[in-house]
Order: sequence, then structure tokens, then C-alpha cells
Amino acid sequence: MGANVRQAGLAATLIVVAACAFLPGVPGNFQLDDLENLAPVQRLVAGDVTWSYAVFSNRSGMLGRPVAMASFAANALATGLAVAPFRLVNIALHALCGLLAWRLVVRVLAVDPTLHRVSRWVAPAIAMAWVLLPIHVSTVLYVVQRMAILSALFTLLALGAYLAGRERLQEGQRHGWIMLFLMFPVCAALAALSKENGLLAPLLALALEVGCFGLAQRRPPAIKIFHIAFVGMPALLAITWLAWNPDVVTAGYTSRDFTLTERLLTQPRVLWDYVRSILLPVGATLGVVQDDYPLSRSLLDPPATLVAILAWVAVLWVALSRAGRQPALSAGVLLFLAGHAMESTLWPLEIRFDHRNYLPALGVLLATAGAVSGLLRHLVPHRTQAFSLAGQSLLACMLASYAFATSARASLWSDEVALYRQLAETRPNSHRLQAILAARAMEVGDLAGALGHIDAAEGLQPSDPLAPAAWRVLAYCVTGTPVPGELVARVGQVDPGRLSLPAMKAIDLVTGRAEPGDCPGLDRQSLADALAGVLASTSARATDHGVWRVRYYQARLLAAESLWPEAIAAAQQAWRDSAYNSGVGVLLFQLNASAGDKAACREVLERLRRDADPRDLALANAITKFQSFVDS
Repeated sequence: MGANVRQAGLAATLIVVAACAFLPGVPGNFQLDDLENLAPVQRLVAGDVTWSYAVFSNRSGMLGRPVAMASFAANALATGLAVAPFRLVNIALHALCGLLAWRLVVRVLAVDPTLHRVSRWVAPAIAMAWVLLPIHVSTVLYVVQRMAILSALFTLLALGAYLAGRERLQEGQRHGWIMLFLMFPVCAALAALSKENGLLAPLLALALEVGCFGLAQRRPPAIKIFHIAFVGMPALLAITWLAWNPDVVTAGYTSRDFTLTERLLTQPRVLWDYVRSILLPVGATLGVVQDDYPLSRSLLDPPATLVAILAWVAVLWVALSRAGRQPALSAGVLLFLAGHAMESTLWPLEIRFDHRNYLPALGVLLATAGAVSGLLRHLVPHRTQAFSLAGQSLLACMLASYAFATSARASLWSDEVALYRQLAETRPNSHRLQAILAARAMEVGDLAGALGHIDAAEGLQPSDPLAPAAWRVLAYCVTGTPVPGELVARVGQVDPGRLSLPAMKAIDLVTGRAEPGDCPGLDRQSLADALAGVLASTSARATDHGVWRVRYYQARLLAAESLWPEAIAAAQQAWRDSAYNSGVGVLLFQLNASAGDKAACREVLERLRRDADPRDLALANAITKFQSFVDS
């Protein structure tokens, strides 16, 4: 009874401490791509789409992340679209993850001969440290990263089911099969449907198996079947599929300013930086903007590349050699590396982000506890009570420092000006930050400030000349200043090579303002001609998202000038190249209607009706109106 009360008290403490550390960041605004990812939810609240559409229409990942989207939709319908309720839910989920992490650590320490005797205070301390890590601020308070939190939550449930099932099988209990082959895959599936990282759950289970029980131990047949079914066969299928479809990986690098080789060479250094940021969260290593990380061009450029690779080889060798004998150390290292197997390998993602460490950070803390325990065992074989108290006091000081740092960092999220001022001081080489600051300057009508930040961004990323050219036009539009003609011409004169996301965003915003005539001095046909120049000089394929989007914007601008044949031709090609995107189809129908071509309208309407998602109520309403027009 006393032990249960103590456990409940510790659990309550963990929840309260987590809440108190992150609460200063609850007020504020949505950040970066929050609103972009929440767009289906906004449409749901407005009554434009059904619940099903809002949940299943996200395109952030291969699986659509419907579990996370369902949580956003429920959040919005219950509390509205203010940022605070979303962040409060994130904090609550984070605290729940902390409790699950605690239970997982308890199971790992139970088989660790050096730590199981002190697990009653080491396990909650590791869980508390994980909850309070300053590196988690940009995961917990960045609303859209609920995807990562939910994925971790269900992954922790899956790993807990794995270890519990294994334990029961060892004891001869048959229902261990249920936990391995029912509970685990269900939880892993929910994790993957929250964010694709959940697909790593079987690999993380293998990391726990090897780390906790060793490589050579005889295993129950069910465990062997489990790893063949959930690790071996999926890995073989994935490798085979990628070998036959390499474009799935390589195509994404066309919009990046680094190659696959450069990314793979850079990641070992990034992983060591993650470890440092987790254990020693000081300096300019944390934040939501991290695009300024220096690339590794070769094994010796910089020399730290080779050092980082060799260091990881050494750490992995130690982890495998100590497997089964020092489970916390071995399992911690393997959990960290396995947790980065997706986002720190060959996929064309950005180089570095703090939120990728949400679950892997637990591995770092486990490994650190195991390493320190093993070291003390050799240096101080006969530990006294005074020594233990000193260790607990030191640990308490570390937790207090984490709590203070997390609270201080969280408070910045309630003050956007302070947040970006701090980022500007710590990340002067971030071209993304300069773009964000330029947008902030535009919002307050500061044209000179916006242009200054755009110039700085251009200097930091000269490989993307289209983005600054388009952003300069946007700066004049947003601040209500007449747009110089030479700036518009410049958009069509640069050699873009690739159509980057920042460039596409700027062109989208400029078109949205130019179309109704909200950009003083901007000639829409001149802008359409500039976009034609972009299309002529880009090396991207016609079917690439960026290319057909630019053609779509061109059609809108031409239509605003009543140049119907040219606008229709651009829209038709964009529609074909986009695989008949409904938004482009709606525009094409409207253009043909304006030109009085009902036969063409009927063809477009037939295609729209055939391909339309019935859950998109706004599109369904548009189709009804289009049908009335055709019938009339």
C-alpha cells in the first residue's frame, strides 16, 4: 500500500512539474507551418468540409497522420481555433508520455544488475529529466508537433506491451502472445498514423531486446517470430521497394540545397550535437529554426565528419559488447540510434530539428545513467549512504536546472517579438529566419526592414535566386508601396534551377494580392510574363508540384486581365500536369464559363464530378452551381 501511494505521489509530481515548466509558453500565436497543417481543421470549423475530410486530407506525410488530425479536429471543435487550448493539450499529452516513459524505464532497469537496486528513485528521475528537457520546448509548444508527441505516446505503449508480453512468455503465460501480436501492432499502427516515425516501433523493440537481453541469449520462439514478422520481413520489403523506386528518395533532393551524400555525411555530426543539446542545453543549439547547420562535403570537410563517424562506430561497438550486461547503457544507445533511423538517414528532410529527439532523448538519458552507474561501480565499489545522498542531491540540482531552462525558453513562446529577437541573436546565419523576420517587417509596414532581411537571406543562400526576387515584389505589395517594374522583370530573369518552397510561397502570396488589384503599381500581365520566364528556365519537370502551381498562378493573373485564351491554355496544362487537381479544375471551369464555352465547361464538370471528394462540401457546392450554369 505504501509503495502504491509513493508511486502515485511521484506520478502526480511529474505531471505538475511538467505543466508548470511549460505553462509560461501557453499564450501566443501559431508558428511557422502550424496554420498550414491545420487548414483542413479550419475548413471543418467553417463548415466547408466534413469531419472525415479534415481527418484524412493531410499531406504532411505518406500516411496522412489521421490520428493526429483527429485530435486537432476535436480540439478545434471543442475550444475553437485559439492557440492556447492546443498548447494545453500538447502539455497534457507530454505529461502522459512522461508517465509511460517512466514505466518503460522501470522495466529496463529491472534487468540491469547495476541499477535495479536503486531503480525506485533512478527511474522517476530519468522520466522527470526527460519531461523537463529544454530541447522539448519546440516540440511541446509548437502546436503541429503534436504529431510527434502522439507518435511517441503510442510507440511507448507499444514498447511497454512488448516488454510486458515478453515477460509473461518467459513466465509461461500464454496471454503474452496477445500483447506481442495484438496490442503491439495496434499501438504501433496508431503511432504510425500519428506520424510516420511510428513505423520505427518494431526496430525500437529490437533495440530493447538486444540491449536488455544480449545478442546470444536463447529466446522464446514467439520472440523470434515477432522480430521476423515485424522487423525482418518489413525491412526486406522496404529495401526491395526502394531499390525498384529510387525516385521516392532522390526526387525530394531537387528542391533541397544539399545532396543525398552530403546529408548522410552530415548526420553523424548532427547526432552528436543532439546528444550535447539534450544533456547540456546551453548556447545556440536549440530552437525552431536550424537551417544554418554547416554541411559535410566529404569525410574530411570538415574533419569533424570522420571523427563523428568513428565515434559512433565506437559507441555502437560498446553498446553491443555490453548488451545484456549493462542494459541501460546498451538499450539507451540503441534506442537513440534506432529512433533516428528515419529522419537522420536518406530521406530528403531538412538537416536538423530539435523535435526529432522527442523519443530518442529518452535513450540518451538511459545510456547516461547506465554509463555513470558502470563507471561508479568500478571507481567506488563500496558506496556509502552519504555517497548516495550526494548523488541524489546532484541529480536534484540537474533537474532544477532543466526546469528553470525549460520554463525560461517556454516563456519566449508567449512573446513572438522576444522569441524572434532571441533567434536573431543566436542564429545570424539562418536564411529561413531572415525570411520570417522579413514577413514580420511587412506586417507592420516596414518596407526598408523587410528588404534588408531579404537581402540578408539572399546572401546566406545564393543558390536560390528566385525566392528573394519574389519576396521583394511581395514586400512592396504588403506594405502598399508601388512595385517597381524592374523588380517584376527580375522574377522572370533569374535562373531558378529548382522551385524552392520559399519561392513558391512568395509567388502564391503575390498572386493572391495581385489578382484583385491589391498591389499598387503591379501590372498583372507583366507578372504573368515573369512567371512564364520562370517556367522556361526551370530544370524541374512539368509534372512537379512547383511547376504546375506556377502555371496555375499564371492562369489566374491572365484571367484577371481578361486574356481568356491564354489563361485557359495555361490552366488546361496545369490541370493535366497536376493529375487533375480539383482546385485547378474549378479555375478552368470558371475560365471557360467566362469565355462562353459551355462544351468545355461540360468536359471539366464531368471530370470534377467523377474525381470530387464528397467530403469536400465547398467543392460539392461549387459543382452544384456549375451544373446549374451548364443546364441553363
